[in-house]
Amino acid sequence: MPLPIYKHPNEGEEEMKKGWVRHEKLCSQLEACSLDLKQNEAQMTILTATGGELKEKHKKIRGLLEEAKANGIQSAQ
Repeated sequence: MPLPIYKHPNEGEEEMKKGWVRHEKLCSQLEACSLDLKQNEAQMTILTATGGELKEKHKKIRGLLEEAKANGIQSAQ
């Protein structure tokens, strides 16, 4: 989009002010989005680690239950 040519020095001042306000709003939105992304990444890291720990615990519990079941069957015989 080409910039308009103004004949008087203060003629484009309002447009410049509006542009600056819009620029500030966009920068603020970008900063907020960036912070949200960083928080989401941190949460995903925590959830991934927790998920791995839960899988390991589940595996151990299943092993213990299968062992207990096998021992129960052997004791009954």
